[in-house]
Amino acid sequence: MEELKGIQYNTPLSKAFFSRENIDALQTNIRYNVWLSSGKKHIIGKQNDSELVVIMRSIFLQNSKNRNSNILSQIKDLNKIVLDYTVDKIVTQVKQYISYKNDISNPRQIMDHSVNTSIRGSRQLEQNPW
Repeated sequence: MEELKGIQYNTPLSKAFFSRENIDALQTNIRYNVWLSSGKKHIIGKQNDSELVVIMRSIFLQNSKNRNSNILSQIKDLNKIVLDYTVDKIVTQVKQYISYKNDISNPRQIMDHSVNTSIRGSRQLEQNPW
């Protein structure tokens, strides 16, 4: 288990959280939640496992309770945090990518030349009758 090497001892919680089964379950849930969050419009592929493990490690180190009891409950809590973080980021990136694709597929809109809005020189001098 290389994810926590040199940072923390292997515990039943860390072994279960970083297991292949949990990573696969997170991948499936990420894809499903992105599909739901996008209004059932966008279906994404599997994300890079190494990037997902980096996110999992960060969340594990910040939020794990490291208790030897209720391991399943702790994993569910950690998985929810991972899902909330990743789904929000991915949905934002999907929207940005679609906007980018729309921008590059349309011709550029060129702005009109600037117009001088100054009133300098347009006033006439009036003679005051004294």
